[in-house]
Amino acid sequence: MSTDDKKLKMLRTKISQFKGQITRAAKFAAEQEGQVLVDLEGVKIRMEDLQKGLHAYKMTILEVQLLSENDEEADGEQFSEDDVEDKCYAVMSSLRHIVRDAERVADTPPTSPRGGATQAAGSTQGSRLPPLDIAYFNGKDITQYTPFIEIFEAIVDKDATLSPVQKLYYLRKYLQDRIMPSGIKPRCLF
Repeated sequence: MSTDDKKLKMLRTKISQFKGQITRAAKFAAEQEGQVLVDLEGVKIRMEDLQKGLHAYKMTILEVQLLSENDEEADGEQFSEDDVEDKCYAVMSSLRHIVRDAERVADTPPTSPRGGATQAAGSTQGSRLPPLDIAYFNGKDITQYTPFIEIFEAIVDKDATLSPVQKLYYLRKYLQDRIMPSGIKPRCLF
């Protein structure tokens, strides 16, 4: 076996490895589609890997074409190259749609049948609570506690679409530096 034949064999092995990468990425994309909790970081990593792999694949194809002496064999590889690129682009498109949909879900809280905002129980990844326009309470001026807790109760505690955990999240968020005057318990949540 000549040096060129060995190099061609190695290059074709690289091509086969990239085809396997595309197949694994397609399977991963199919698993992620329609999921409530998407492995967003995993999707982004696979997209990057596919982009790098596609570039390396194109360079490998170029080397194969330069080393190939048989034009018929090179023509057959050209057809195969187009198919591989098309499949790669289709998988990358699917992954982009998954990222876009997951980011849209993260930015928009789901709605309940009554039209109010809600969050799935136990859902921590891929969803965010909307920010509220409530003044922070730092505990240094006790006279500000009553106005703070009255606004908090009106906006957060009386919102039936929020779970107790979400309400606690908001309470802790708006207690600046998590300072709470000793002996004061919020009337809500308890």
